[in-house]
Amino acid sequence: MTYSINMADSIKILLLEDVKSDVFLIERQLKKNKINYILKVIDNKSEFKNDFKNFNPDILISDFYLPDFTGIDALLFLKKSNINIPFIIVTGALDEETAVNCIKAGADDYLTKEKLSRLGNAVKSVLEKRKALIEKEKALKQTKLLAKELQTIIHTVNVPIITIDINGRIIDWNKTCEKITGFSKKEVLNKIFVNNFIYESEKEKFSEIINNALSGLRIKDIEISLKIPQGIKKLLLNITTQKNSSQKIIGLIFIGQDITEIILHRDKLERQVKERTERLKTALNKEKELVELKSRFVSVASHEFRTPLTAIGFASGFLRKYYEKIDYDTVIKKLTKIDNQTHYMTELLDDMLTIGKSEAKESLNCKNIQFNDFIRSLIEEILSVTKNSHKIFTKFSDNNIIIESDNFLLRKIFLNLMTNAVKFSPGKEQVLFECKKQKETLICSITDFGIGIPKDECENIFVPFRRGTNTGAIQGTGLGLLIVKDSVQSLGGTISVKSKLNIETVFTVKLPLSSKKINNLL
Repeated sequence: MTYSINMADSIKILLLEDVKSDVFLIERQLKKNKINYILKVIDNKSEFKNDFKNFNPDILISDFYLPDFTGIDALLFLKKSNINIPFIIVTGALDEETAVNCIKAGADDYLTKEKLSRLGNAVKSVLEKRKALIEKEKALKQTKLLAKELQTIIHTVNVPIITIDINGRIIDWNKTCEKITGFSKKEVLNKIFVNNFIYESEKEKFSEIINNALSGLRIKDIEISLKIPQGIKKLLLNITTQKNSSQKIIGLIFIGQDITEIILHRDKLERQVKERTERLKTALNKEKELVELKSRFVSVASHEFRTPLTAIGFASGFLRKYYEKIDYDTVIKKLTKIDNQTHYMTELLDDMLTIGKSEAKESLNCKNIQFNDFIRSLIEEILSVTKNSHKIFTKFSDNNIIIESDNFLLRKIFLNLMTNAVKFSPGKEQVLFECKKQKETLICSITDFGIGIPKDECENIFVPFRRGTNTGAIQGTGLGLLIVKDSVQSLGGTISVKSKLNIETVFTVKLPLSSKKINNLL
């Protein structure tokens, strides 16, 4: 134990001396130096051991030679008892070797009785040194306690803290690091941090950051990706230097914040912003397309409606003016022309209504349809309207093809395609319709040998109000193929076209045989 000393109070001095005259001389020196003291004199070993703790001295002054023990024996007793108080040896004669042995044994000072005048200063000096030592020990103890508390805080605080030495090896790893990485402190100690926890693509950059920090540069708020078995942990790091008592840098302390969830949320928000931006761009483009479509529609509709209306006006005006002068056949011819132009305008309006229904995503009315009979019925209707200008040849892989689909949309698809095949192959005699089943899909192709489609226009053939540049005076609005494509897609199918200019055009339609396939796609 260490005894505290207060110089303002009386100093308790234990004197080991068996010669009364020497006791007198010692006391005289103490008084002469104005030392306020309480003195207890002991001259034997037994009394020394029994009374020492009861007296609890601040300093011990001992003669080297006593009747039954020596000053060295007294020193060894104190050392064995773990008692640490100032100890001065005063003796009549002391050779150099003995003096050295006394100092090695733990004596703070020694002096001969011939130089007893030095005793007062010696007492004051050893007490001051001991006081300074006690304060130093107290400060050291307090420092160790604070260091222990700080270490406890570091290991339990709810942020990851990592310490590395100047060689980059991990020397500390707190509980939060264990929690977020899954690695215990024991598993990571002495491992190179960069090699084990930084991704290859970031190693060079992070190594440079460490070198900058070791040179004394303060590093704040750097974002790193920590490589762990569970994936990636994002940390926001502040790096400070670790220094020894000489203020030499001996390592680095990483104080982090787990921002993985923040980064994920940020990335999610960025994706949402990007998606919404794309949707806005798409909506804006659609709006632009709609304006363009409306413009085209006004242009095409005004032209397409004006032509039949003009023809109807001429025919009806002719009949009103010359009805009583013309024969029956001429009347029928004019009425037929009016009827044909009315029929054409009706088809044009039907096309517009069909587009409206497609955009409104109306529900389908699916039922079982005998496809062979359905197509033959359509062909008869087309031949009647086109006055048998062509022959439409059919080829079915099966005599009884049943498709579960929407009758209205099927009619729009194949009526448009076969009518176009006849209309755009003037002067030719035939159109081919082929149909086959392939697993759960119906594949139909319509081939004509007419004017064809220019190669660079095939991609835009399904765009509304777009007509081939080679269609000339052949009537059309540019809506038919759009209706076909929308109808095919509504039925869960696909449509494609291949064409050789002035040789042939083949439209291929693929449709699911069952409405279940359609519902899965919607």
